[in-house]
Amino acid sequence: MKILTGESMKVITIGLIVFLCSISLVAEDKFFLNIDDIVKVTVIFENGSFGFTETVSQNGTIFLRKVNSNEKFKFEEQQQTENTTLDIFKSFKVDTFTQENLEKALYVEYGEIYLIREVKVEVISAMNRVIFDFGDKVNFLQYREGLPYTDYLSKLTPGWNISSDSLYVRVNGEIKKKCIKDVADRMDIVLIEPDFVYVSGEVKNPRSYYYNPAIGINEYIAKAGGVTHYGSVAGIRITDKNGSTKKKSSQIEPGDIIYVPSNYLAYIRDFSVFITSFTTIFVSLIAAGLITF
Repeated sequence: MKILTGESMKVITIGLIVFLCSISLVAEDKFFLNIDDIVKVTVIFENGSFGFTETVSQNGTIFLRKVNSNEKFKFEEQQQTENTTLDIFKSFKVDTFTQENLEKALYVEYGEIYLIREVKVEVISAMNRVIFDFGDKVNFLQYREGLPYTDYLSKLTPGWNISSDSLYVRVNGEIKKKCIKDVADRMDIVLIEPDFVYVSGEVKNPRSYYYNPAIGINEYIAKAGGVTHYGSVAGIRITDKNGSTKKKSSQIEPGDIIYVPSNYLAYIRDFSVFITSFTTIFVSLIAAGLITF
């Protein structure tokens, strides 16, 4: 049986972290470090710490630094140091890591040369991103040169259908209207206005609902609480955002208005029931002698 050395165990540990990162990359587009990101690494001991900042190189690497071996480092006097006072001891590839997984990997690296308590990684600047602001939440995706907005949007929350008129991009404080087929630029902040379908008329909760291409007219009416007692299912009308009437069998699209009209026969029926009930009570009161003429 071959006994693994300390170096072999370290390689296996780092390899395992990279493997877990690759699984995460397939499962979800997380915030992975990328070229030109600026990171701050802090190595924490029981009695102090030292830190340094590095920019991710074009090769996806940063330099790992350690305390100068010729200098007596007093943690109690100097909690943080500058890069110039530290020695470079390794080039480390980081563009396969999320911030959390990089902390774990660097804990292994520094654990080989120091007795440490923790390693913290802070992303100070992240330039290779495209940011999508949905109003109630923000998604960021890795920037990829030449990709249109549609490619980024396809990775985001299912159920969003973005029309060409609902995509605006904030660039250097200025908001510009763009088409979803345009190529995205690095650090674009895309302002997404959700598309709505409007349900009105004789439903319990008439209001706007987020457009979802997977559901139809009946599901939208169900979302609105269903048709009221006075609604006419047979008379349901659909108009598009331009005001044109659509068939009930048509695909529901963003901006459509689903209108459930009143069923006047229901009002007549209720009135007839009221008259019948009133007449019955009135006749009973006369028979009882409570009402005389």
